[in-house]
Amino acid sequence: SPFRVFREAIGLPQLGLLLLLLTMTPFVFSAVETTFVMWSERALGWGPLQNGQIYTFMGLVAAATQWFLVGRLTKRFGEHRLIRAGAVLIGIGVFILPFMTGPAGLCLAFGFIVFGVSINNPSLNSLISQYASPGERGSLLGVSSSCSALARITGPAWGGFAFGAFGRDWPFLSSAVVMLLMLALALRLKPRAIAPAGDGREG
Repeated sequence: SPFRVFREAIGLPQLGLLLLLLTMTPFVFSAVETTFVMWSERALGWGPLQNGQIYTFMGLVAAATQWFLVGRLTKRFGEHRLIRAGAVLIGIGVFILPFMTGPAGLCLAFGFIVFGVSINNPSLNSLISQYASPGERGSLLGVSSSCSALARITGPAWGGFAFGAFGRDWPFLSSAVVMLLMLALALRLKPRAIAPAGDGREG
C-alpha cells in the first residue's frame, strides 16, 4: 500500500531526504506565486494586466526550460547537481524579488525562480523513480505526488500568514531561508547510496 511504501521510504535516510526535498520547492513556489499579486499591488500599484504579463513570462520560461533544456542539462551535469543549482537559483530569485521596482527586475527574479523550479522538480522525481524497485515505483511516485500536493497547500497558507503578520516582503525572504536549508540538505545526497524502496536496506 502507499502507506507501507511511505514508511519504508522514510526509513531509508537518503530516500526520506529526497521526499523532504521534494516538498520544499512547491512549498516556496506556491507561497511566492499566491502572495505576489498582493505584494505587487501594495509595492508597485500593479493590477491584473501587469500581473498577468508576469505570469505569462513565467509560463514561457517554464515551458522553454522543460522542453529544450532539462534533458540536455541532466545528461551533462546529472540530477544531483541540478537539484543544488535549482535551490541556489530559486533562493537568489526569491531573495532579490522584493527589492525589484519594475518589470525588468521582476522578470529577472522570476526567471531565476522558474528556471530553478523547472530543473529541480524533474531531477528529484527522476532520482526517486531510480531508487524505487519496479514493483514499488508507481506507489512511491504516488507518495511523492502527495508530498508535493501537501506542500502546495501549506505554502500559500504560510505565505499569507507571513504577509499579514510580518510584512509584505516576508513571504519571499522566508522562502530564501527555506532554499538555503534545501541547499544544505541537497549537499547530503549521495549518488547511488540507497537501495530501492521495498528492500528495507541501504545500498
